[in-house]
Amino acid sequence: MMTEARERKRKWQVFPGRNTFFCNGRCIMAGDPGVFYLTLGLIIVCSALFFSFECRLTYGNVNEMPYGFLVIIGGGILFLLTLLNLLRTACSDPGIIPRATHSEAANTEAQIKAHEQSTGQLNKPRIKIVNIKGMAVKLKYCYTCRIFRPPRASHCSLCNNCVARFDHHCPWVGNCVGVRNYRYFYLFLLNLSLFCIYLFSCSIAHLVLFTKRMENINSNAQESALLLTFKESWGSLIEILICFFSIWSILGLASFHTYLTTFNITTNEDIKGSWDKRRQPEAFNPFDQGSYFSNCMTVLCGVIPPRLVKTEEWATEDDWLVYELAQKQRKGIQDTTVTQQTEQNGNRVNGGIENPGLNPDPPEGNYPRQS
Repeated sequence: MMTEARERKRKWQVFPGRNTFFCNGRCIMAGDPGVFYLTLGLIIVCSALFFSFECRLTYGNVNEMPYGFLVIIGGGILFLLTLLNLLRTACSDPGIIPRATHSEAANTEAQIKAHEQSTGQLNKPRIKIVNIKGMAVKLKYCYTCRIFRPPRASHCSLCNNCVARFDHHCPWVGNCVGVRNYRYFYLFLLNLSLFCIYLFSCSIAHLVLFTKRMENINSNAQESALLLTFKESWGSLIEILICFFSIWSILGLASFHTYLTTFNITTNEDIKGSWDKRRQPEAFNPFDQGSYFSNCMTVLCGVIPPRLVKTEEWATEDDWLVYELAQKQRKGIQDTTVTQQTEQNGNRVNGGIENPGLNPDPPEGNYPRQS
């Protein structure tokens, strides 16, 4: 029950996580997306150098290269694809799972206490075991979000959110990578790899062709043709250096995520060795679709689940209470609201609570209630 009049705000304005919002909450990024702007700047700078030097001096010269416009069009297409996939990854909800309200958290506490009293054992650490295709999977309890996280979800310490099918937090794109934006992240890596190779190759070819042209034009000049080329096309040198030092890490990342996609596993699972038979001889990936092609289709072409947190909507009283609790957690203040509510309810267990951690066998993609 409301004890005082609340200022009317949108959900993104009282969002408990550490995120930055744009477009009235429809675009969401990490709280400190500074490295993202570096990524965006490098892509735009390299593209600008390409169109300013290579395209202007060589590929736009119709007399010497009548089909050079195809090189310009190819560069423009790769630039747009790279930029669009970067923005889609950076500005979309990665699959944030809403935090439990006070009533939901109280019901969860009541269920945990009822289980402890019936078994005589403390559930520490708080976990639930579910069976997915014959594989026992642990659902861990998140003390920040006060929910049992669904399979493959994890809590991002930087954004302070639980994310469905959490892959990793990528500072280069300024966002978490999860179930709702992984395909765009992967396409961004592929397009960026092709774009870097394309720019590097076109820049080298441009320098060679332009140097030959300088030799023909200034055959008696005291300065060498190569030096004249560097003076006229200094931007190409900057472009080549950026692409050369960037391409190795970009290709490595693209190759690594191609491997992850073909086996339908996440970076988080790969690091932890969740399905590693060397750690657990009986372990296997229950989300494996049986073939490389099926795994790729599932990850890259599967249905994207809807947003669970509609941040553009008006905040409710529950949203305010969750936000206030998050502020207390950041200050290290212990909240006793849920404990008091649980004690008032006794050991009553509400079977209708909408929390995937309380479902005995939740399928993949079954996430909590919409907020």
